[in-house]
Amino acid sequence: MKKALSVVLSVLIMLSFTGCLGAEKGEIGKTYTSSNDIQFTVNQVEITDVIDGWGGANDDFWKPLDENNCNVGGRYTLEEYKATYGLTAKNDDERIVFISYTVKNVSGNDKIINDVGVLKFDNGDEYSEGALA
Repeated sequence: MKKALSVVLSVLIMLSFTGCLGAEKGEIGKTYTSSNDIQFTVNQVEITDVIDGWGGANDDFWKPLDENNCNVGGRYTLEEYKATYGLTAKNDDERIVFISYTVKNVSGNDKIINDVGVLKFDNGDEYSEGALA
């Protein structure tokens, strides 16, 4: 739980690079509005071993794998699906962090919302590869 809270706070710090959040402490499920009228909500943060890597072909793309999503149970066992479509960490030192968030422009002007950020962990490590989906 302590790690999950740390990750949530790190995500909120990461989102602040767009001006979405000042120094306010964030909570999952709460909606925040920045000074430039961008609303965002962190819906879920989960540390997992395997995520669905099938691509954008289903609603569960990049979600942590379990028996209740990703067509698992209907056509595949969980182990079959993991072997065929799952993405795992490259080594034991890496972790997969699933972050689900919603961003909305509530201003009267067009704005570009960038989905590339830096995830800062409480031990000082940073992750900045790729984009957030």
